[in-house]
Amino acid sequence: MRGKKRGAKKVDEVNDTQQQQQQQQQQSQHRASKRLKSSAKAEEVKMESDIAAAGMPSIRSGRVKNGHNAVQDDDAAESSPASPAAAEEEPCEAKVSSDAQSQSSGGPAAAAADAKKKKKRESKSCAGAQQQQQQQQQQQQRGQQADAARVQGSKYHVGAHISMAGGIENSVKNALNIGGNAFALFVRPKMAWASKAIAEVNVQAFKCAVAQHDYAARVLPHGCYLTNLANPDEEKRRKSYECFVDDLQRCALLGIDRFNFHPGSTVGECSMEEGCASIAQCINRAHEQVKDCPRILLENMAGSGNVIGKSWTELGQVIALVVDKSKVGVCLDLCHAFAAGYDISHAAGFDAMLEELDANVGKEYLQGIHINDSKGALGSHKDRHDNVGAGMLGLYPFWRIMNDLRFQGMPMVLETPGEEGVMHQVWSREVEALYCLSGTLYEDDVRSRSNKTIKAEHEPKGQQASGGWQRARELMRQVQELRLQGAKAEEEKKQRSQANKTLAKAKARAKAKVDVSSSEEDVDVEKEEEKEEDKKRRNVELIGAKKKRAKTAASQRRAAPFAQQTAAEVSTAGESALVENERGAGRKSRGRAL
Repeated sequence: MRGKKRGAKKVDEVNDTQQQQQQQQQQSQHRASKRLKSSAKAEEVKMESDIAAAGMPSIRSGRVKNGHNAVQDDDAAESSPASPAAAEEEPCEAKVSSDAQSQSSGGPAAAAADAKKKKKRESKSCAGAQQQQQQQQQQQQRGQQADAARVQGSKYHVGAHISMAGGIENSVKNALNIGGNAFALFVRPKMAWASKAIAEVNVQAFKCAVAQHDYAARVLPHGCYLTNLANPDEEKRRKSYECFVDDLQRCALLGIDRFNFHPGSTVGECSMEEGCASIAQCINRAHEQVKDCPRILLENMAGSGNVIGKSWTELGQVIALVVDKSKVGVCLDLCHAFAAGYDISHAAGFDAMLEELDANVGKEYLQGIHINDSKGALGSHKDRHDNVGAGMLGLYPFWRIMNDLRFQGMPMVLETPGEEGVMHQVWSREVEALYCLSGTLYEDDVRSRSNKTIKAEHEPKGQQASGGWQRARELMRQVQELRLQGAKAEEEKKQRSQANKTLAKAKARAKAKVDVSSSEEDVDVEKEEEKEEDKKRRNVELIGAKKKRAKTAASQRRAAPFAQQTAAEVSTAGESALVENERGAGRKSRGRAL
């Protein structure tokens, strides 16, 4: 019992000693942490002062400081991506606590290593701050250029069909970047039946951006290209209608007040009247089904094949069958009208087209315009868009829509072509060129005197009109240069891609050849191994035969003396038997003789 008590007492003493050591270590760590925090705080304050003096972004506030002014650009802040260094940067307080823990847990050597790491992080932080500042300044400059290019106060709302990649709210930023006062977009995939729902956060961001930049009633979404409400096949028309309603519901969710789509085609299986009736029936159903349904605009078409909409008469038949006339309208596509046979390249032809529209549809139903030149000739029925002033239309129709009061207040969007790398630059110049034509006399003073809607304030004389046309032509020339640069860049990219594919194929062939050769080598190795095995087996058999023969010979050699002795014994025994036989025969003969 005494031994057990002494053991328990020693255990308690050891525990007490360990607890005291832990408390002392914690106290020393706490003191070291406090000292390190104070020194780190001082260094951080010094670094903040240096950064402020240099005009770099503050690590604490995350704002760009330039002298006494702080740059605050919501669009630039939202659109410019954070630099990798800034994204990986941790808050200063978190760094201080981690450094304190690392230094308190080690000795002087560990503290020195941690100090080096800290300096390295600080240098990375400064580099990241500089990079972030440069990106923000570049984005701010781009935004200022977009705002400067955007004509304020004009009643002609010109823009382009832009992308919504990365989030539907990005369409507003893209419209701003080209200086547009309107824009079009796809609210769902243009060539797919299925589509994902738009997240609520994207919906709210889009609505806020539209309201902030005054794009209300200036957004003209385009419908899915797969939609064909005139198809006589009920199943296919049902699928098209579901896609059509999905487009409308998305527009209503985003607060967009109008929606444009291609009417459809009879596919050669029904009459034009039946196709128009099917379209009107689907529009009536959609008006009842979709809450806050936007105004549905039917686009005039180039008229190839069995497509409905090549004339205002056909679109007028559809609208006549729609019940709620306040929720329907038309969209004028300049390229489609020219390709369908309306010669709008001069004043008389443009007036005749508008008169037919007014007679069959009604001028009040015109709610949007697609600004496109035409690569195809008049009446070619080819839907081939070209850049402003580069196709068959000339400049009159573009000057007309920018000076005719009937086109004020509605979204007018470009659908002109352009290469991926220069698309926004092309559109920004075309938008500016169109605004340069606004408020000028038509070049060569050839304009329709029958058009009474153009007022005197739109007819400046002399240098102002001449300067607008010169600037517009210069911008159109720049567009063609950009297209050439873009085409060259795409061709180089295509060649690089082709070269990479060729190289990949060559590598694949070389690898396959190596694999074949290696497989052949493997076969050869297997054959050699089989030969070696056969040789070994034959050697073993030969050795076994030799051993067997040797064994037999040895046994024969051992048995030879015994065989000789036995033969001698046999011969002796035979001789003895002969002698005995002879003796017996002699006795018998002597007995007979007696």
